[in-house]
Amino acid sequence: MAGLQLLVRSDVRPHPDLYPDPETFDPGRWESPQQVPRHSFIPFGVGARKCIGDSFVMIEDTLALAEIVSRWRLEHEPGHRTRLAVALSLKPSNLRMRVVPRSTAATAVC
Repeated sequence: MAGLQLLVRSDVRPHPDLYPDPETFDPGRWESPQQVPRHSFIPFGVGARKCIGDSFVMIEDTLALAEIVSRWRLEHEPGHRTRLAVALSLKPSNLRMRVVPRSTAATAVC
C-alpha cells in the first residue's frame, strides 16, 4: 500500500449564514440530515447549466466508496495535523491517512 494515492473530492463550502465556523474542516456536520438546510448543497448546479453526468457521478462515487470501505479502514496518521487549503474551494491540505486492510472474514463475499 505504500505510495497509494486516493482522490478526495472536497468541493463543499458551507455558507456562514447556515453553518457555524464554515472554514473548519468538519465532515461530521453532514451526518444528520435534519441539520442540513434544504438546498444548501448543490454540487452539480441547477437549471440550464446543470451537470449532465450528476446521476452517474453519484452512483459511481457511492460504489467506489463502498468498495474502498469494504476492503480497507482509513485512519488518520497518528500525530499528523491536517489544515485547510484555500483554492477554488476549501480542501484539506496534506491529508495523511493510513490504509489498513480489513480482516478476510469481513471482506468475504456472501
